[in-house]
Amino acid sequence: MREHYKMTIKGFFNRLSRGGLLAQVSALALLTTTVILLFFGWQRFQTQSNDLTLSLRTTIETNSQWLATALANPLYNFDSETIDALCNSMLTFPDIVRVTINANDQVYVFPAVDIQRPEHIITDTISIRKSVTNQGVKFGEVQILASLNSLRESIRRSAFISIVQILILDFFLVAAIIYLLSRKFIIPVEQLRQAAEQIAGGDLQHSITIESRNELGRLAENLETMRRTLRGKISDLETEVATRRVAEKERELAKNYIDNIINSMPSLLIGIDSHHRVTQWNREAEKTTGIPYDRARGKDILEVFPRFQGEQDKIRRAILSKQVLQENGRAVEGNDSLRYEDLTIFPLITNGAEGVVIRIDDVTEEHQMRHELAHSRKLDAIGQLAGGVAHDFNNMLGGILGGAELLGLRLADDEKAKRYIEMIISSGQRAGDLTNKLLSFARKGKIESTPVDLSKAIDDAIAILEHSLDKRININMSIQSGTTLVAGDLAQLQNALLNLGLNAGHAMPDGGQLDYGVSLIELDSTYCLASPFDIQAGQYLDIEVRDTGVGIPPENLHQIYEPFFTTREGGAGSGLGLAAVYGTVQQHNGAITVYSEEGNGTIFHIYLPLAVQEDDPAEAFLEEPIHGSGKILVVDDEQVIRTTAKAILENLGYEVILADNGQHGLELFKKEHATIDLVIMDMVMPIMNGQESFFAMKEVVADVKIILASGFSRGADLEELKEKGLKGFIRKPYTTAELSRAIFAAQK
Repeated sequence: MREHYKMTIKGFFNRLSRGGLLAQVSALALLTTTVILLFFGWQRFQTQSNDLTLSLRTTIETNSQWLATALANPLYNFDSETIDALCNSMLTFPDIVRVTINANDQVYVFPAVDIQRPEHIITDTISIRKSVTNQGVKFGEVQILASLNSLRESIRRSAFISIVQILILDFFLVAAIIYLLSRKFIIPVEQLRQAAEQIAGGDLQHSITIESRNELGRLAENLETMRRTLRGKISDLETEVATRRVAEKERELAKNYIDNIINSMPSLLIGIDSHHRVTQWNREAEKTTGIPYDRARGKDILEVFPRFQGEQDKIRRAILSKQVLQENGRAVEGNDSLRYEDLTIFPLITNGAEGVVIRIDDVTEEHQMRHELAHSRKLDAIGQLAGGVAHDFNNMLGGILGGAELLGLRLADDEKAKRYIEMIISSGQRAGDLTNKLLSFARKGKIESTPVDLSKAIDDAIAILEHSLDKRININMSIQSGTTLVAGDLAQLQNALLNLGLNAGHAMPDGGQLDYGVSLIELDSTYCLASPFDIQAGQYLDIEVRDTGVGIPPENLHQIYEPFFTTREGGAGSGLGLAAVYGTVQQHNGAITVYSEEGNGTIFHIYLPLAVQEDDPAEAFLEEPIHGSGKILVVDDEQVIRTTAKAILENLGYEVILADNGQHGLELFKKEHATIDLVIMDMVMPIMNGQESFFAMKEVVADVKIILASGFSRGADLEELKEKGLKGFIRKPYTTAELSRAIFAAQK
């Protein structure tokens, strides 16, 4: 049982200890005040009990003394009635339960109740004995037995009332103590506890306000200061964390962006440290070596990129000198071809770590483009030179051919003179053909073109080649296209086909096979964009010229179209054949390709756009001159041209006036434009050229008929003049028949 009480009390205090501060203080205050009040109540109870007992004893003693005195005579005289009366009167006191008299050898008992009965059993009594004397002599004894039951009952009632009073006082006292403690300490402490829990839980939004000037108030102020400081610190930390997150995100985005840039670059990029270990390895490096970045990282550069064996010294020099090292256009042997690349080594210092970034760019295509550009510029320069030479040369040839034709008319009956004149004309025409070859790659614009039947042009070329090449060379033609018409100049196309055949013949000194083939092909926009020629997507005739000759060495393939380039020994070739072919193809808005293997022959492909035949091409080759009438103004700075043209035109029936430059021609036109039917004007002249003079005359007469005559002119200029009303163009040197046809066409 005792152990049960111990466990109960222990459990109570454990539960109490787990309760709140208010409960603990309330319980402590209640326990303390209760103990104190009970202690003082017990003291009061003891004092009251003692006082009541002492008072009862004193009363009993007094009564006992009085009874002993009063019984002296009756006992002496044996007055029983008086004895009974006196004893019974004594029993009237509530607490006296029995009176016993022992005198004269007799015992007299006077009980107030039957104390033998259970309900009247008295356990706590006071017994007072007094002697009965008569004249100083004791002869008896009186004993009064008093019960303490009523006294005890009174004391119990008093104790109960006291306990109730104590409890009531304890309640009010505890309530007052709790109120005071709660107001002064408990509530502020509870508020501090809640605030501390909020702060510990991360809630710093609620302020701590405790209206107290004691230590708790100062503690609350300090706690509030700490809360504000923590809130500020946390706010600063949150701002810093947010800033760092943004910065980290931006860094990550920047890193990804830089990685994407590095990986998307066509350059091969490798980063290495000062110990030549790989730190950066982009996607192009992975593709080139077949080694992913994870495997290459941290490896020695030579382990993953062995062909960098000879660049170790450059890497060291770049690190030590902190300077960029470059090597452009260096040749690298590939698996099956020679490649060119640019090597750049950038010194790099990051976070105190030294190293370099190696950049390798494949510039094979750029190298070829630069070479082709240089080749194109060379062709342009030579073309300009050829144009200038051809202009003057054609003027001289014009005088020679014109004079020879006029002389032939005068000596028509002299057979011997006629043969010499024909020799002069033939030589002049061959010289003109040479200048036309020079001009064929110098001219870049459109040409005067008519529908040309390529099958006939190839037939004519083969007919000449069969009489010119080694008889051991077998020549064949294969037509695999339903149409063979292209727009162009028959003579130029025949010369191009003939030049390719002659070159093929020179490549087969011991005989062989020469094949001409024509087929239809569709060139798409992708091919046209990649082609170095200015061509448009559509249907083309593919003219294939194939031989079984010695082939062209790879190092010479990019030079074969250069003027004056030849591999024939002893100056046997002029070097103008393929250059003229190249120029002719350009003029006809076409393209040319070549494939050759040493010892296995060469294949040329010429692509020319299709044309629809509108007129009979034979009409363009009428040999008889066309006579006419009217007044023609001839403007040319060359005296021989003016004289020859005047004689030819007058022989054709025209009236002629002459001007020696564009300015002079404009002045004559302004004076006599009403009678002038046609103007034949040179393109290149001093003071005012043909183009300037053309526009000036158009201002005088809007529909003036003008023919330009020149040994060299740019196609773009001619196209512009045609759009403005130019009636025709004739190339120097011209024959009487050609000039007459041009005049006839302009006057239609």
